[in-house]
Amino acid sequence: MEESFKCFHCGADNGRNSLSCPNCKKNLVVARLVCIDPFENIKEGTVIDLLPLSYSIGRGSGNHITITDKFVSRHHLELICHPAEKYFEVHVLGQNRQKFEKDTYRLFDDAVIPIGTGSFKFNYVKSA
Repeated sequence: MEESFKCFHCGADNGRNSLSCPNCKKNLVVARLVCIDPFENIKEGTVIDLLPLSYSIGRGSGNHITITDKFVSRHHLELICHPAEKYFEVHVLGQNRQKFEKDTYRLFDDAVIPIGTGSFKFNYVKSA
C-alpha cells in the first residue's frame, strides 16, 4: 500500500508521488535536495523534491533515494519530516553513527548533507 499524506492546504489525501494536490491543485513540495557533489548515479545540480513525508537514503534498492557509492551504507540515513512543526531532521543510521557526535540533526536552509563521496544541499520551499 502506498504511503499517503494530507494536503496541508485543503486536507485531501495524496500519494507519495503527488507533487501537487489533485483536489486544490496547489504545490505539495515542502523542501528540496540539490546534489552539490555528484554520485555515480546522481549528477551535480540534480534536484530532488521532498514532500511532507520521511525518506530513507542509502545504497540498498529498497530506499526512497538510492545512491550508488561504495562509501554509502545500504541504509545510510533517514530524512524525517515533522509536518506539524514544519521541519525535517536527519537521522544517521548503522555504522555511520561512529562518525557523528549525535544521531539526529535538525535541518535548516542551506544545510549540507554529506553522504559517502557526494553531498546534497537542503532547502525548504517558501510557501506562497
